Amino acid sequence: MPRSSLVALTASALIATAASNVEASPGAPAPERRAELVGLELDALSLSLASPVDSHVTAGVGGMLRFGKLTWTHAYWTPVELGAFGGGSGLSDVIVVRLLTEGGVRVGGAFGIFELGLGAGPGLVAIVTPGLCDGTCLLGGGGLVLSPVLRYLVVDLAPVPLALVARGEVPTNTHQELPFGYARAYGAAVLLGVEVGSGPWRPW
Repeated sequence: MPRSSLVALTASALIATAASNVEASPGAPAPERRAELVGLELDALSLSLASPVDSHVTAGVGGMLRFGKLTWTHAYWTPVELGAFGGGSGLSDVIVVRLLTEGGVRVGGAFGIFELGLGAGPGLVAIVTPGLCDGTCLLGGGGLVLSPVLRYLVVDLAPVPLALVARGEVPTNTHQELPFGYARAYGAAVLLGVEVGSGPWRPW
């Protein structure tokens, strides 16, 4: 089994265990639990974080399909997320592809409900950056990709949950050959978008 896949599976198990422990407070009332069939994240902007150049914002088109999201009162876990993003000229200046599992916590307050999570799984990040070498350089990397997530839940109820999403895409390996070229240095991205869910969205 590839090392990145093994690490991703281990992270998934740890996230799921942590989510269960958060809810298992002795003597506490039974937490609300919900199961979602499928959800869709639509991304339109990328903030590229590519050293040693300045950060820059790139418009693009991308999305993420999620399957089987489980939600408790204070935690959540999504077993499978699959997505891609293309930004800039010809949708090829910023390219992100990944297959993730994601888990995290849900925090409520005066301003609504937020989800703070971390996804992990195999993927790649490729950022085209001119001027760093003789021609055009490719920054980023592949293998295991970590994806920290901040999600603001505008609507948290059926029939169509709606959220605003900021999602980091951080490759753990660089200086390697990617399908689009050789990644010469570190590069990461933050994707901004909206997210909707669909049924069945019910207690279980």
